[in-house]
Amino acid sequence: QITELFDKPPSSRCCCGRIQLQKGAGIIGGLSLVSVLCNALLVMLGVGRLGLNPYFEVLLLLFDFFSVVCLLRGLHKRKSGLLRPFLFFNFLWNAGLILLFVWCLIRMAKGTDLSKPIMTQLGRSRPHHPHHHSFLNMHRPPPEETGTHWLGFLLLAALAALIIVGCSFIHIVYRTFRMFAYDEEKEATRLTPPI
Repeated sequence: QITELFDKPPSSRCCCGRIQLQKGAGIIGGLSLVSVLCNALLVMLGVGRLGLNPYFEVLLLLFDFFSVVCLLRGLHKRKSGLLRPFLFFNFLWNAGLILLFVWCLIRMAKGTDLSKPIMTQLGRSRPHHPHHHSFLNMHRPPPEETGTHWLGFLLLAALAALIIVGCSFIHIVYRTFRMFAYDEEKEATRLTPPI
C-alpha cells in the first residue's frame, strides 16, 4: 500500500482533462528547446536578451539547455528525478521575473518612465549612418521626448504574460513529476518483499 508520498494516485491529465499529462509536458519540453535554440542564435549574433554580461548569458543558456535535455530525457524514461533540474531552473527564473515585475511596478508608481531605458537600448543596437544629414531629422524629436510611456505598460504586460506561462509550465511539469514519483514508489513497493 502506497501511503508515504500520496494519499491517492495523481491525475494523469491536464488542461481540464483534454491533454494527457506526459504529452503536455512533452509539448513544454519541445517549446522550451526551441526557445533555448533561438536564444542561443541571438547570443551568437550579438543580440543579448537581458543586457547582461555575455558570459553570464551563455552560462544561463547552458543551464537552460541542460534542464530541457533532462526534462525530455526524464519524460522518455519516465524518471521523476530527471525533471528536477527543469523545475529548479524555471522556479528561479520565474522568481526573478516576479521580482522584476514588482520592481517595475514600484518604479512606475514613483513616476519613472520605463520606456527611456528601452529606447536607449534600442538606440544602441540601431546601426549609425554618419553620412545621413542632420537636417533630415530636424523636425523629429529624440526618442526620449516622443511620449513613449506605452512602452512601460507593454513591458509590464509582457512580463505578466511570461510569468503566467512560466508558472503554467512549472505546474504541468510538477504534476508530471508527481505522477512519475507515484509510479516509481508503486513499483518499488511491488518489488520489495514483505517482511
